[in-house]
Amino acid sequence: MNSIPGKEITEAIRDGSRDIFDSFYRVEYYNVLHFVKRYLGYDNALAEDIAQESFMSVWQTRERLDPNYSIRTYLYTIARNKTLNLLRDTARAKANTLAGQEALVNLQALNHESVTEKIEALELHRMIDRIYLTLPDKVVTTFRLSRIDGLTYKEIAEKMNISVKMVEYYISIALKRFRTGLAHYTSALLLLLTVMLTSL
Repeated sequence: MNSIPGKEITEAIRDGSRDIFDSFYRVEYYNVLHFVKRYLGYDNALAEDIAQESFMSVWQTRERLDPNYSIRTYLYTIARNKTLNLLRDTARAKANTLAGQEALVNLQALNHESVTEKIEALELHRMIDRIYLTLPDKVVTTFRLSRIDGLTYKEIAEKMNISVKMVEYYISIALKRFRTGLAHYTSALLLLLTVMLTSL
């Protein structure tokens, strides 16, 4: 499932492939459950209900799925909205109680724009991971040492016992592959990613 592009998964589910949907469910269920439980940790049963209902909503509305829109983002948005609704109901029904106060705090946390940004970035992160798998080991190592560890080209060259020119070459390969693989992402998220990828 992880090797299948998100667009193909969406198209297959939209066309009614129960096998692909079941595989998608097996891969994502516990991730969605963990996401929901972060805000409903006091009730595992409710978290499980919301996770399962979110998948049901995806399947029931499959004919409206847009292959150009991440199905993972769609799924997590549904789970988030269902969780928000439950937290609002709990905060109102149990106002002035500890449970009500906890629900209100979690409601505010889940409603923060940073959660939306993380949800929208889900497929982008998966695409980045997939691109990493297509790169030669030395290119990945060089790129990670530069972008994640913050080493200079000279430091990388010394660490890997290669020339600075070779470091530049490896970095250029990675950047070209990322730009090609992420060409259809035009949102602000891609702009932030581009800054990260091109900064020295």
